[in-house]
Parts: sequence; C-alpha cells; structure tokens
Amino acid sequence: MKDSSGNSLSLSEPPQQQSSNSLLYTDTEYTYEDESNSDLRKKRRLLGVLSSRGRLAFRRSVFSSFRKLNLVSNWLTDSAYHDFFLGEENLDESLTQMGWLKDKDVTVIPDFSHEGGKEENDIVSAYRETYRSFEFASEHRNLIPFVLLKTKLLVDDATFIKYATQPKALSEEEREEVERFHNRFISLCRLAYDLDLSVVIDADHYLCQPIVDKYTDEVMMLFNKHKPVVFATLDCYREDRVKRLKEIRDFAEKHDLYAGVALSEGLYSEEEKAFALKNGYPLLPDVKPNRGDALFRESCQYVFQHLDRLSLLSITHQPSHCLYLLDLMTQNEIEEEDSKVSFAQIMGVADGLTFALSRRGCNVSKILPYGKPIESLYLLFERFYSNKTCRQLALLEKKSIRKEIARRRREC
Repeated sequence: MKDSSGNSLSLSEPPQQQSSNSLLYTDTEYTYEDESNSDLRKKRRLLGVLSSRGRLAFRRSVFSSFRKLNLVSNWLTDSAYHDFFLGEENLDESLTQMGWLKDKDVTVIPDFSHEGGKEENDIVSAYRETYRSFEFASEHRNLIPFVLLKTKLLVDDATFIKYATQPKALSEEEREEVERFHNRFISLCRLAYDLDLSVVIDADHYLCQPIVDKYTDEVMMLFNKHKPVVFATLDCYREDRVKRLKEIRDFAEKHDLYAGVALSEGLYSEEEKAFALKNGYPLLPDVKPNRGDALFRESCQYVFQHLDRLSLLSITHQPSHCLYLLDLMTQNEIEEEDSKVSFAQIMGVADGLTFALSRRGCNVSKILPYGKPIESLYLLFERFYSNKTCRQLALLEKKSIRKEIARRRREC
C-alpha cells in the first residue's frame, strides 16, 4: 500500500504511526476514473451542501414540510444526488449503479429509505419492501452480500418507546402492535435464513435497543446454528456496547452458535440527548464520544480474539480504523478475502477508501439508499445533519475531488 506521496505503508507498523488519511487518498485517478470534470464539479457542489449543517437544516425543514403536505417538485428531488449518493426508486432500477460498483469489486448493501410510519398501512408497506429486498438479494448474490433489517420501519416509534420504558402502560391495541412487530421481525430473519442470506439488524433508538437486543438473541438462537445469518449492529460511541459484544460471544459459545456483529462508528449521541431532554426521557447512559476510536478498536480486537464464534462487518469511514483492521488481519493470518471480515461505507463518501480496500482484495460494500426520491433525499439530509462524522466525511471527499481536479489540470 502507498500513501498519496507514493511512499510504502507497512501494515506491520503500529497503526498510530501511519498517516490516517493515507488509505483514503491513495489514488484519486483510479477513484474518479469514470467521472468527468463536470461530474466532479457537480459532486463537489453537492458535498458543499452535505458538509454544512446550516444548509442541511434549511433543506431538512423544507423537505419535512413538503412531505407532510405530500408535495413533490423537480427542484426538491434534485436528480444530481442520485448520481452520487442514492439509488433509484426501486432495486431493479438501481442495478446500473450496482453493476458499476461491481466492476470495481465493490458490492452493495441496500438501504430502503423510509422513515417508518405511524399508520399500519405504512408499516405493512415497509415490511413488504423489506421482504422484496431480501428476495432481490437472493437473485443477485454476486452484488449483495448483506441485507438490512431496520426495526424503525416495522413499528410505530412512540409505541415501541412506550413498550421499552412503560410496558405495563400499554393499551391492548398497542400490545397487539408490538406483537405484530415481533412476528414480522422473526419472519424476515427466517426469510433470510431460508434464502441463505446474511441479515444486519440495524441499531435502534437507545431506549428501544434492549428490546432489539433481546429479539436479536432470539433469532440468533433460531438461525445462527451453522453460520452467522443474523448480525447485530453495535454503535461504538456507547461504552455499554463493548459489554454487549462480549455477551453476544458468550451467548454464541453457550449455545454453540456463530454470531455476526456489525461495528458502527456512527455518532448520534448529541441528537439522542436533545431528543431525551425534549421528551423527558432518561439520558443515554455510557456515552463516550471522545473514546469512540478506542472503543471501536477494543471491539475489533475482541472480535479477532474470538473469530471461532464471531464474524465482523466493519461500518467505518476512517482510514485509521481500516488500517488497524488490516493490521489485525495480518497479525492473525486472515486473508483479505476471508468472509469472516467485511467492510462497508455509505454511498458517495470515502470512495477512495472503499476502492483502496477493494483493490487489496477485501470484502467491501457501499450502503446504497433507495426509494421514493423525496424520502431518499430527506433521509440523506437527515443523516448528514444529525451526524457530525458524516459532515466531516463530506469535507474529506470534497478535498479528494479538489486534489483530482488539480491533478488533471497539471496533466493537460
């Protein structure tokens, strides 16, 4: 591996001695070889929006109003975002993007863009689309290594929080809704098992996460007897997730299972704190934003100590984290293409990192949001508005594009 100056990087060196951006900016020529100068300038403009919380706040507010009124305009649903950050309205229409990524040895994790609904019809619609995405993945195994189960889509948020915090206060109707959610959760995991897919259970709101953890253990017990079908997502900014990781491993050992874990570096603690204060809920415990890197590395190290029971999907956009994982793979004599270790980044950012990993032969995917344009764009803006890490990634991607434009000018 070489850094942006052409100097070799040794994975035998301690990660802290390596440049954290060296993997990200390795080869902008290869990263952007399929994009014209016009494409790069367009993407740089969009990244300027995604890196600015103020500009995101405006778009988020406008989109929220239009969604409530069920209004759509061409100005709102700017197709340029779909060129770089989003899939199309459905997975069939997104095959072109998947094929382009596959040409670079990058696969896709489909992410249905829907905020969830309060009405049963919305929830049923989201369940059916999730079901269809699993069937689609089974028909395109070479393109899709993981499917995503987002619990937020399958139950009313207020009902689920009430169930997590005041279960005895549930009405009979609310109890029936929670039971329907539980049944849908199990049925989707069973479908993944029947279709021989790996399903990632997305992290939920911190108040609801203990319930999701309980349900995840239940489906692991049912479907992870021979291979890691079900993957639990652990947000590494939470101190208690290290404990949860160890519990998963112990649970797998006790019941002779093979568990999957998706380690995410996402940082929503400030947003969750604001939500808790606004609604009078208890604050999220054990949040250590400044220890996020250390917690991520501690979790990765623990997984590598227990690869006999655990498989890893690393959802990280930081080059230093990827270098650390590659170093662990070298130390443990794990080949880059080993299915026990995979990487993922969201579509449109950290592209240089994604393609550098793919060129090394690693299993790496892009998380590809798809769905109705107004929903996809609203949730894209929401993700970057709520997550400081995403905004920083947009700035890094913008810097990478600027570097490639300068390189092309020098060669003219």
